[in-house]
Amino acid sequence: MPDAKILIVEDEGIEALDMQQRLESFGYTVSGVASTGKEAISMARETRPDLILMDIMLQGDVDGVTAAEDIRTRFDIPVIYLTAYADEHTLQRAKKTEPFGYIVKPFQERELHITIDMALYKHTMERRLRESEKWLSTTLRSIGDAVIATDRSGLITFMNPVAEALTGWSLEEVRHKELHEVFKIINLNTHRPVESPVSKVLLDGTIQGLANHTILITRSGAEIPIDDSAAPIRDDNGDIIGVILVFRDVTERVRAEEELQKAHDELEMRVNERTAQLIQAVKELKEEVSRRTAAEIALRASEQAVKAERKRFFDVLEMLPAYVVLLTPDYHVEFDNRFFRERFGQSYGRRCFEYLFNRTEPCEVCDTFKVLKTMAPHEWEWLGPDGRNYYIYDFPFVDSDGSTLILEMGIDITEQKQAREALQNLNQVLEQRVAERTTALRESEEDLNRAQAVAHTGSWRLDVRRNELRWSAETYRIYGIPEGTPLTYETFLDCVHPDDREYVDRKWNAAVSGAPYDIEHRIIVDGAVKWVREKAELEFDETDALLGGFGTAQDITERKQAEQALRISEARYRQLSESLEETVKKQVDELRQAQTLAAIGQMVSVVAHEIRNPLHMITFGIENLQRALGHIPQNPEIPNIVEEIEYGSKLMDSVITELLHYVRPVTVDRSWWSIRDIVQHALTLVDHKLRNISVRIDVEQTQIFADAQKLTRVFANIISNAADSMPNGGTLTISGRPFESERTALLKICVSDTGCGIDEKTIHKIYEPFFTTKTRGIGLGIPICKKLIEAHEGRLAIASKIKQGTTVEITLPLQNSETQ
Repeated sequence: MPDAKILIVEDEGIEALDMQQRLESFGYTVSGVASTGKEAISMARETRPDLILMDIMLQGDVDGVTAAEDIRTRFDIPVIYLTAYADEHTLQRAKKTEPFGYIVKPFQERELHITIDMALYKHTMERRLRESEKWLSTTLRSIGDAVIATDRSGLITFMNPVAEALTGWSLEEVRHKELHEVFKIINLNTHRPVESPVSKVLLDGTIQGLANHTILITRSGAEIPIDDSAAPIRDDNGDIIGVILVFRDVTERVRAEEELQKAHDELEMRVNERTAQLIQAVKELKEEVSRRTAAEIALRASEQAVKAERKRFFDVLEMLPAYVVLLTPDYHVEFDNRFFRERFGQSYGRRCFEYLFNRTEPCEVCDTFKVLKTMAPHEWEWLGPDGRNYYIYDFPFVDSDGSTLILEMGIDITEQKQAREALQNLNQVLEQRVAERTTALRESEEDLNRAQAVAHTGSWRLDVRRNELRWSAETYRIYGIPEGTPLTYETFLDCVHPDDREYVDRKWNAAVSGAPYDIEHRIIVDGAVKWVREKAELEFDETDALLGGFGTAQDITERKQAEQALRISEARYRQLSESLEETVKKQVDELRQAQTLAAIGQMVSVVAHEIRNPLHMITFGIENLQRALGHIPQNPEIPNIVEEIEYGSKLMDSVITELLHYVRPVTVDRSWWSIRDIVQHALTLVDHKLRNISVRIDVEQTQIFADAQKLTRVFANIISNAADSMPNGGTLTISGRPFESERTALLKICVSDTGCGIDEKTIHKIYEPFFTTKTRGIGLGIPICKKLIEAHEGRLAIASKIKQGTTVEITLPLQNSETQ
């Protein structure tokens, strides 16, 4: 390769000079001579030679191998090593630098010349190959279509970004995977798998394309309509070494084709209608032409055929129920038929704007003469000077002398337009009536939906023939299903409580066989249990086959809860009646009939009034009796009897006080307190019960906005219960920590004991009023505590295990909702 610049790196001056003379005799240009590795790097950077002849063994701390490696990395210049000798380690280092040749000293001129030419050619080819590969890679990655390449086994070797986006797979994920794992295609109409075009290419060796209506299934399962083609990749011998697959998303094209087909169908319908009219007109025209032709043939000889045809044409124009005129570019009328003359009169040489509109100048805008500019047919509507509407057809017309005229035909569409306008007016009236009717129906439906929402009763309609099940908005709300969700019988059963599904399914199957359907059962909505009552009226044909039916679904959860509350209240009243005197029983019997807490409060107030007056008298009598007995010798059992009477009166007074606390509304007098101080105060109140119990307190000095008196009562009651469960001693642990839940600052306090514990059956009744496991007490302590905690917008939970102890967990907001 003449004119190539070569840098010589040789520390022997005579050899370097000899080599320079030889290279110049070959026609090469020596860009410089360097004697050290550092000098070689510097000259390579400055002169940028096409090739470097590098002696491996150089003086200095940078030998030829190090210099060659640096130059190849930084400047991509090919290097040929010159060496007379080198150790094995140096040769191995030289190989790693990928030199373009080795020349062993001493060398022949031909060997030097051939080695240099081969190195220059090889480097040029490698650079072109890199540029070609880079250009090809960039092209494939930049192309707008998706491209996938495979080897001869159908394994993926390349995928551009468009293909990655369409399939949902990345190249790194699918490299060397089989194509069918990534490129899954089905038929749009049948949804059956389609054979991969790559398989056909590998089998036949020809270019393959997909049929229309092919769908690509992406990694996520989405369906994308595509077009594609596959072609073989051949080597220089013509052998197939792989396949290139090109495909594109044609979603927009498919949508456009659908819209175009729809428009085409509508246009074809209109054209057919218009064609039918024209065919009839042509038929009539042909009949007329035939009659006239026959008359002309009978009257004229064959030599007059041309004239006869011309006359017949003009006769046809004269008879047409539309006007026909020929206009010149200077606005004169060359020809007009009878229809035109009857409507607008004779022109008498005047221009169209003069005798039609009495103008002295042409019209500012005239659609007719646009044809002379576009030389294309033109259609438009015109309101003529006679006040009638015409549909105009303008055509460029070349006369026999070669001049360009305008052929215009006008069809009177006045009656047609009036009919169309009347039809439009009628459509507007109908649309208005439909809108009014729709509004009325919508308002009626909204009223029905509101009525159903108020009554907590939804409705449904089943049409077996259409396989259609419709729910009202209230029915969707009752079952907790988003409105508009597709409905099936399984959708309904999924909402039913698992314990009720077999019962509901059995009742429905019986109803399908003709039995009545009026049932109550539970459903699960957002994890909560609700009760519904369902009624249905099913419809059957003459063969007793189910046609459909309608029914209602009523939310009776509140009624069921009220019934449950009433049963609980009755149980509580029954317990109270067994422990109080006959007067209390009578009042509690009346109280059992009440259904609201207000009535309970009123009754308890009456009971308290009826009993406390006698109690005060008993207490006063006990005090007098104790003073009198103090001065009289007595039986040793008498003081014990008096003490029992006194205890009984105090117990009854305590029962009444607890009842009043339970039934009265809780009023919370909040202020800021330290929860640790409240717990310490509660411990002080029940200190006499904790003498043989180890107490551990781990409560932070957290400030809480609460009623300290009521919380003290809660903790005192819970601590007292814990002490009662450990008569032989034990450990009482009280812990408390603030935390945050759903952006709300809360406080959790746990009171744990190592007492006897409570079994699972009993633990569920512990919150019920008048339930107790103690020999004394009426069972209102925990219910009152729960009521006080809930008044603080908190919650109380109890967990217990037999012989392991009980933990009472109290969760409170650090501040109530009004202070947040």
